[in-house]
Amino acid sequence: MSTKPTYEQLEQEVSRLQEEVVKKTQAEKALRRSEKALKESERMLNETQTLAKIGGWEYHVDKKRTTWTDEVYRIYGVHREAYDPKNLNLNFSFYSPEDRNCLIRAFRNAVLNGEPYDLELGFISAKGEHIWVRTIGNPVTENGKVKKVVGNLMDITERKRANEMLLAERLKLERYFEHIPLMAYNFSLNGRIVDCNAEAVKALEYDSKEDLMGKSAISTLYTQGSQAKAKRIFKRWRRGERIKNEELKLLTRKGKVIDVLLNVDTVFDQSGNPIHTLATHLDVTEHKRARKEKERLQAELQRVQKSEAIATLAGGIAHDYNNLISVIMGNLSLSIEQAEPGSELTDFLNEANMASLKVRDLTHELMALSRQGIPVMEVRPLEEFLHNASDSIFKESGISLKMSIQKDLWSVPYDRLTIGTVFRNVMTNAAEAMPDGGTVTVKAENLRFEEMNQHLRLTLNPVNYVHISIQDQGDGIPREHLNKIFDPYFSTKPVEGQNGMGLGLAMAHAIVEKHGGHIAMDASPGEGTTVNIYLPAELKEDVEKSLEDTPLATRSSIQRILVMDDEEMLRKLAQHMLHRLGYQVTTVKDGVEAIDAVKRQKREGEPFDMAILDLTIKGGMGGEQTVRELLKLDPNIKTIVSSGYADDPVLSHYKEYGFMGRMAKPYEIQNLKETIENLAN
Repeated sequence: MSTKPTYEQLEQEVSRLQEEVVKKTQAEKALRRSEKALKESERMLNETQTLAKIGGWEYHVDKKRTTWTDEVYRIYGVHREAYDPKNLNLNFSFYSPEDRNCLIRAFRNAVLNGEPYDLELGFISAKGEHIWVRTIGNPVTENGKVKKVVGNLMDITERKRANEMLLAERLKLERYFEHIPLMAYNFSLNGRIVDCNAEAVKALEYDSKEDLMGKSAISTLYTQGSQAKAKRIFKRWRRGERIKNEELKLLTRKGKVIDVLLNVDTVFDQSGNPIHTLATHLDVTEHKRARKEKERLQAELQRVQKSEAIATLAGGIAHDYNNLISVIMGNLSLSIEQAEPGSELTDFLNEANMASLKVRDLTHELMALSRQGIPVMEVRPLEEFLHNASDSIFKESGISLKMSIQKDLWSVPYDRLTIGTVFRNVMTNAAEAMPDGGTVTVKAENLRFEEMNQHLRLTLNPVNYVHISIQDQGDGIPREHLNKIFDPYFSTKPVEGQNGMGLGLAMAHAIVEKHGGHIAMDASPGEGTTVNIYLPAELKEDVEKSLEDTPLATRSSIQRILVMDDEEMLRKLAQHMLHRLGYQVTTVKDGVEAIDAVKRQKREGEPFDMAILDLTIKGGMGGEQTVRELLKLDPNIKTIVSSGYADDPVLSHYKEYGFMGRMAKPYEIQNLKETIENLAN
């Protein structure tokens, strides 16, 4: 018989039930929280997988069941509801045949043999996109038997494409590096050569790039003179500074020096630390040589312009001065003829005449600076002329002379007066360079154009030359002065010294150039000075007979002479001289008066036999125009051109202008007599 529970028992049961309800309620709440947390974790996992493009999968061997995360579905381009991943053959079908076979073999080895795999494969997604993936499979075993395979599927399409682009760029850079028309290198941080291109190997005269690999760039590539600068440059690029167009000198394996421009770009890692450098050398050897040649030509042009400026001044002064010295010399020659031979007065007059001759030479030296005329040249041998010019300089100087003249030396077309100025000035400089005595060596030799060095061939016309060198034993000239030595405004001599301002070499340069030649100087401090003169040669002698060699004719064919000159003193002087020689003389001041005089004499039946016409008439008709008009009036009249410009082209080629003779001012009575008598012949 059962007993009825007591109140206390009922109360205890109710309490127990309440506790169970509370526990159950708490358990349900905890379960809901866990489910919520799990869902949140799944959501975060899916988002993480989506952001990382990494999906997870499992394959249960016994159940042959495959499970994918959402990211795997996205990578394959299929929907969870419409696609069942259990069909492995269907999964594998997305891959290309080659990649498919590779994946099947790896998956089978994982299931059967427990071998993990890690592959990068490509497939076409369900949406038709070409995708690259990294698939990893790790077998899970129990009791030595594979129970399942777990893995990840990672979308690496972007990385793969980036790598392909990087590879393409790298190949492009490698091709550029190898084929760039510059010497290119990769240098390590410690300045060693990591790589170089074929152009560098060739320029540096090595057999292969392996000969350069690992060597110090500074000590291997650069000359000793450039190594200190190269070290400073390397320190700069290590600090990240870009190096641009730094001039250095390379030394090749065979000792050749190359002028280059160095450019360096530094490559940095993600932390900003330098990794290595790309350096290039641009060969500028020919460019620098051309630049130096251009600078030399510009300096030569400036020197020529300076010379032309002084030439203009010298030409004008010398012309007027020449007229004055003509009067002095003419009157001196007349006075000497009247003075008693051997008398003290004759000695005085002869001394004055000798001084006048030196003044005349100086006047012609100044006129030689003028660029407007050309020398009055005749083809003559140089041997006797060189001996005479040298002897006259060193006769009383106490300096010895050594001559070396090649046998059968070619003849040279030259103006005896102006070329004499060249040798006189050069010899004088040589003597002044040796105040304590010494030897001057004069050499003359034939020099064919093809035998000259390249520099001379660029300077001279392609003809053969006679080379004259004059060498002293003085102190020489500093190298920095050589380019200025022929400048009329430059001198190494003291301004107030007895040696003057150095116009002699400027005159020599102007005269030699007018002869179509070249003058240059070679000198070093303490080693003396050598002046080299190159004059165009005539291989076949065609020497005109000088006036002194021409037989004199009688004076009977010349009686009446017309003299035209714009200087009254010169007209009077010419009249006195010609009267002394026994001629009838009429003087006029310009071409108009000369034409009127010729017409008048023809009308009177006593035409002029000869006309001496001054070439330059200030403000009037000069000799060149006048002679044409006179020959129209009287084709038989003999004409002589006279000028103070000894190098005027009309004097050089007088026959081409209608004259039969020429006479340079100043002239003495003997010069006048010989010129007239030779023309009469």
